[in-house]
Order: sequence, then structure tokens, then C-alpha cells
Amino acid sequence: MSIRKKIQSSIDNLIMKNGPHRYEINEHRIKCNQCQNEFFDKGEAQLNTAGMSFIGLDWANKTATTLACRNCGFIMWFVKTLTKVPNR
Repeated sequence: MSIRKKIQSSIDNLIMKNGPHRYEINEHRIKCNQCQNEFFDKGEAQLNTAGMSFIGLDWANKTATTLACRNCGFIMWFVKTLTKVPNR
């Protein structure tokens, strides 16, 4: 493999690991509800409940996946598992 191809492969791997991504759920591509963009930054958020917070057990609540649109910043929440789509 040439040095150029090795460098390109390393860059592609970095982008796939750390960059914004496309996602799908149940084989349906996710698009931003506001601007129709397809690239998102993925995060997680706690789904806190009053009862669990009252007794100090916030850590026991469920977690949701968040996708923040790279174009407009709109945040969408998902409880089901998302699949990352390759950026090709």
C-alpha cells in the first residue's frame, strides 16, 4: 500500500470514528426535522423521573440517545437503538 493510501485510510478511519455521522433506525435514514440534513453528532441523556430523583437514584433511570443536527443544531431524542451509516 502506498504512503498516500495509508494516510487516506487513517484519515477515513478518524472521520468514521470521531466525525459527524448519518444514522438510521429500523432501516429508515434519519433526517433533521427542521432542515433535512443527514449528519449528526451523537450523545446520551438521562430520562429522569421525579420519584427516582427524589430518592437520589437518578443513575438508575433509562438513557436516551440524542442526535444534534450538524447544520441547524436541532436535537432529536431516541430510545431505540440507532445504526451508524458509513459516510461514503
